[in-house]
Amino acid sequence: MKDFQFTQWLALLAPANTPQPVVTRLNSALREALKTKDIHEKFEAQAFVPFSTTPEDARNFLVEEAARLSRVIKARGITAD
Repeated sequence: MKDFQFTQWLALLAPANTPQPVVTRLNSALREALKTKDIHEKFEAQAFVPFSTTPEDARNFLVEEAARLSRVIKARGITAD
């Protein structure tokens, strides 16, 4: 497909309706872990660039990515055979 780009990414997800204090605590812990040399080296060894976002930005990214890939799937008639 012309101009199609796919980037691999990882995300830490929690179930829907997880209490906001729990989401905030998980996000804080993730941010701290991603600052450590050990985690940084492990991610980089796998060709990942470690970074974190806010839970809201992550949600928005997932919604946009699902919509974008859904358009590709429909346009190309891709099925899960």
